[in-house]
Amino acid sequence: MAGGDEAAAWIALRATAGVGDVAGRKLVAEFGSPAAVPTLSRRALTAARREADRIVAGGARLIALDDAEYPELLRELHDAPLYLIAKGARLAEGPAVAIVGARRATDYGLEVARVLAEGLAHAGVTVVSGLARGIDGAAHEGALAARGATVAVLGCGVDVVYPPEHRELAARVAEQGTLLSERPMGTPPLPSHFPARNRILAGMTQG
Repeated sequence: MAGGDEAAAWIALRATAGVGDVAGRKLVAEFGSPAAVPTLSRRALTAARREADRIVAGGARLIALDDAEYPELLRELHDAPLYLIAKGARLAEGPAVAIVGARRATDYGLEVARVLAEGLAHAGVTVVSGLARGIDGAAHEGALAARGATVAVLGCGVDVVYPPEHRELAARVAEQGTLLSERPMGTPPLPSHFPARNRILAGMTQG
């Protein structure tokens, strides 16, 4: 977990104009750390420190690309996020499987998702989904019922619940598992965020 000035440097690097996850990764590889990148301005770092403070104040943490908690499989993506924001338990090591599906699922589909997730969780597999209506919510419910690990990858900030009717479910996931996002605190669930969210969900799982 990156903290303080280190977290601010990661945030400032990603927020720098013309620098995204891919270019940011190359800069870190070249200069050794985000703080050593010469293009970081004092103004950017000041703004980034405020964002780092918001993360801590929200009960969350920043997981940088070079952090031991960062999912190993996800790190292999060429456009892996420079950092993730997590709220809840430390991301579990070991196998992880994504269970996602229709928001307007049939009763049969919901039951299958719950049973499958519960069985995987009992076997020590982390169940990863997106906290969406339908199959996603059922998958989290199944993992929680098994007292297993579950991760909700969000297309908004970890302090924003979407859909709103999953507020209680999100709280339970944060208590037993982890809410995870690449978005800043307070970011709303814009449609354009979800395709990028899906690369994280798929990238950190074996199947």
